Amino acid sequence: MASVSSNRPIVNNALISLSQALNFRRATRGGPGTVGQGMLDTVADAIEQRTVVRQQDPDGRPLPPLKARTIQRKKEAGLDSRILVETGEMTSPPAILGRTTITGNTATMTAGVSEFVQQKIEWAEEGSQNRPVRHFFEEGKDGEMFRDLYVGKVLDQSVTDAENA
Repeated sequence: MASVSSNRPIVNNALISLSQALNFRRATRGGPGTVGQGMLDTVADAIEQRTVVRQQDPDGRPLPPLKARTIQRKKEAGLDSRILVETGEMTSPPAILGRTTITGNTATMTAGVSEFVQQKIEWAEEGSQNRPVRHFFEEGKDGEMFRDLYVGKVLDQSVTDAENA
């Protein structure tokens, strides 16, 4: 005697898993918490690498140089003479992440963990009569590339989970 069975429950579970793949509030397996937090962490790390290590703006151009007297002051004080890294308050990943907001379909960050640091970041971004603009708080092409790689991994894992549902 022949029997008929349905794989509908398996297909439903797989589709539900895939439908939640890019819910930014979804927890990741072995990751930083949620998909949205993972994306923001990835972008903050890319901004920090570009700004602190390579000393470049989001377009890949060198940051405007410091004045000679600023470099001398930093050296005399035993501080790092690179641009935007005197105290690390502005360009560390926690400062770049600042305050985050994650919903099901958006993940945003506002630089600065305090109002003082946020003000310093705005001063760097806007410049002044005596200080050139030093843009650094943008995703840039490198941040976009690393974010896309992260999202690709999340999607690949979601497909694997759906296939194994």
